[in-house]
Amino acid sequence: MPTNVQKQALRELWLLRKMQPQQPEYSSSHAYLELLADLPWQKASEEKELDLRAAEERLNTDHYGLVKVKQRIMKYLAVLKLKPDARVPVLLFVGPPGVGKTSLASSIAAALDRKFVRISLSCVEDKAVIRGHQRSDIGSLPGRLIEGLKRVGVCNPVMLLDDIDKTGSDVALALLEVLDPEQNKTFKDHYLNVPFDLSKVIFIATANSMHHFPPPLLERMEVIELPRYTPEEKLSIAMRHLIPRVLDQHGLTSEFIKIPEAMVKLVIQRYTREDGVRDLERKLAAAVEVAKVEMEVNGHEISTSPVLVVDEAMLEKVLRAMWENVLRHHSFDDKEIAEVVSCPGVSLGLVWTSFGAEVQLVEAIEMVGKGNLLLTGQLGDVIKESARLALTWVSAKVADINLLEGRDIHIHLPPLGVPKDGPSLGVALVTSLISLFSKKKVRCDTAMIGGMAPSGLLIPVGGVKDMILTTYHCGIKRVIVPERNLEDIVKLPSAILDSMEILPAKTVEDVLEKAFERGCPNLTNFAIPPFDLQSRIRRSQC
Repeated sequence: MPTNVQKQALRELWLLRKMQPQQPEYSSSHAYLELLADLPWQKASEEKELDLRAAEERLNTDHYGLVKVKQRIMKYLAVLKLKPDARVPVLLFVGPPGVGKTSLASSIAAALDRKFVRISLSCVEDKAVIRGHQRSDIGSLPGRLIEGLKRVGVCNPVMLLDDIDKTGSDVALALLEVLDPEQNKTFKDHYLNVPFDLSKVIFIATANSMHHFPPPLLERMEVIELPRYTPEEKLSIAMRHLIPRVLDQHGLTSEFIKIPEAMVKLVIQRYTREDGVRDLERKLAAAVEVAKVEMEVNGHEISTSPVLVVDEAMLEKVLRAMWENVLRHHSFDDKEIAEVVSCPGVSLGLVWTSFGAEVQLVEAIEMVGKGNLLLTGQLGDVIKESARLALTWVSAKVADINLLEGRDIHIHLPPLGVPKDGPSLGVALVTSLISLFSKKKVRCDTAMIGGMAPSGLLIPVGGVKDMILTTYHCGIKRVIVPERNLEDIVKLPSAILDSMEILPAKTVEDVLEKAFERGCPNLTNFAIPPFDLQSRIRRSQC
């Protein structure tokens, strides 16, 4: 221990000797001394010369694709090889669930030959999780950082702060000191009440998005974005990693069960639309489980049975079993989007949810009312403001007609149970309203991305790369994007760019021109009578 900590420990020991074991403070003081004795004040992992070639091979073995991410990690490791005590930045891996953020941090720890400790911060609101509790509190404990260091037994591990974007504001403020190299040398846990040096710890953080990140905390980290996997990458990952791992979990090898590439491709296209590969691994595991049961029912010994190939009939049986027992949701069909967008008032946009970028239906309907705008669908404040701005812009363009006279407008963004937010739905909201008032249908093969200003100019948004990958997954091959986001499009794989039609737009009028089959409706010549329920009833009776 450092001298000041040893002085505190000896003082606590002197007090403990004067206590009777029956006193309430005795067990608390005893536990405190045990923690001081167990913490790795000076003990560190043995420093070995870093082999960059071996580290690169490990990254390539454990992770498919992610070329730019791996290049940045290799530069990060090269700095540590030149100067092991260098102040390296805190890496923040940002990406949707299941794309390999946690496993990348584990690979960095293995490459550095350091111990790895993961601290989950999901849904944590109390800063005592980081800072610890006061010893005077009942049931007081040290913070998770100190507990993690005690668990690994060294003062220089690789520490992963998982789901850092899902913490409360108090926890984020407590992390400011932890992630600052100038301050974490004297980090003081409330339970310890003595400073502990965290400067030797290599911190890595993960997050699903940066929308609600406190700016001071973001300044202390270097952001590395991990995009969602393309279908081709998922196929390669499944054949190289997932299937061997699933077979090994069931005590099998490829000598007994084979899952053809065509079957894996079918599962990816029709039964998984996730960003990562977790759901795909679950479905492959279910296929192997059903195939294993099929072999046992037919009386085959796994050790002597011939190779069983998972064909389409068995796949249907697997998926039926998953429907009944596990998944309980239908398969994805590209035709269903065309059916929903086949009426006026519906458009396709893209929005950020807790699961990442999602294709979002925007449905607008009119009804008798007093000129109100109703919004439903678990919407965030940014989307609500975008909807009001969209209605204002449309009303200004048709200034000679009162669009809301005698009617209410209801905009709905399904599904109800998923929170949504972000500025990327601005143009989709305008298009939906124009379609509703003009009674013209929006093209069902077209999705649109972008915010808008009151002047009608398109505002660039973040995450365009992931959004276009999402539309590609859903079978939508025509996307309208702001002109100022074209530099993000260049980063997409060439196979996707070749198979999609990316349409740049500068203004809302450009979006409307490309979104409708016969071009933009005449905005200054809307023949919209006031909403009259009685006349509609008479027309329907006739």
